[in-house]
Amino acid sequence: MERIESLYRRYNLELRPLIIEYEAREMKFPEVILGGIILMFDNLVGYHCDSSIERLNESEKNLDKVIRILQEYVTSSYKNHNKELQSRYQLQYLESVGNGEFYAGYSEMMADAQRAIDAGNFSRAITVFRQIEALEVEHKQSIFAVGRLQEKSVSTIVKFVLSTAISVILGLIVANFL
Repeated sequence: MERIESLYRRYNLELRPLIIEYEAREMKFPEVILGGIILMFDNLVGYHCDSSIERLNESEKNLDKVIRILQEYVTSSYKNHNKELQSRYQLQYLESVGNGEFYAGYSEMMADAQRAIDAGNFSRAITVFRQIEALEVEHKQSIFAVGRLQEKSVSTIVKFVLSTAISVILGLIVANFL
């Protein structure tokens, strides 16, 4: 009975929060885990029917597999978010946020998350990615301001090029008339 309680506890404390987090991040249910959850509960029902320890062992293996898969999916979701952040803002602008403290901490934590992923420690990677998000929230206004600065600098360059081109064209037209 203790193993069954442990199984339900892990289901409620490990798997369900991961499902909720993935759904919140991606706005969809991680369908890839449905088969594993169904197998887990099928084996659990089978254990209740015939008291086969093998069924209980299979149920635990299914839960482990589903948790692992979902950890990989959540980790991938975080990585995609961070790639998006890096592609949206130029490095020189991110380095200026918080007098350089944001990017230094961000880079260090990203490296830590990657080491955890490489080691197969997805729960550690998820923890680090959550810390990265907290850092982003802490510097959200500065990051937004930097994004606006980046947009303004691009638009300033475009305006400069256009005004120069117009000036050259007008100069050529006036020169032809003189």
